[in-house]
Amino acid sequence: MNIRGSLAGSLSRSSLMKEINNLRHSSPEPFGRTKEARKRRDITNIRVLFSQHLDVDVIKQQKKTIFMQGQKVLITRNTKPGQDILANLVKAVHGLAVERLGRSVLKDEKFPDDLLILSCEEDYDVCVPFLEKGGSVYSSELLLNGIVIQKLEYER
Repeated sequence: MNIRGSLAGSLSRSSLMKEINNLRHSSPEPFGRTKEARKRRDITNIRVLFSQHLDVDVIKQQKKTIFMQGQKVLITRNTKPGQDILANLVKAVHGLAVERLGRSVLKDEKFPDDLLILSCEEDYDVCVPFLEKGGSVYSSELLLNGIVIQKLEYER
């Protein structure tokens, strides 16, 4: 892989070469450290270098992936890190933060497939009607972890 070709346009040549030289000529290691440990550290630094300066094609591909497109999410009042913060995160990943549900949802026998409920133990009473209808209730960790990995892992 050609370093210059893959990073063209995202970083000037001189600043890229400075970063690579800094990685190559790091400070002297303390006595007793093995060469293998130095190699591993250098590889880690290079991975960080590449992840910070992705190729334009890679960035375009990542922008095409729309996470939670149109997914309705009900967030109960006491959910941590906070109802407003979670609602903003849902909107940021193209979901729809729902403040409350209509009575028709609770009267229907079948629970809506496109509804995700994020709650906590403190709001158990609020979630009972949804659980009785066959719905599932998740902690905010599902959303937070899902944003990081771009996939909701319900079984987790």
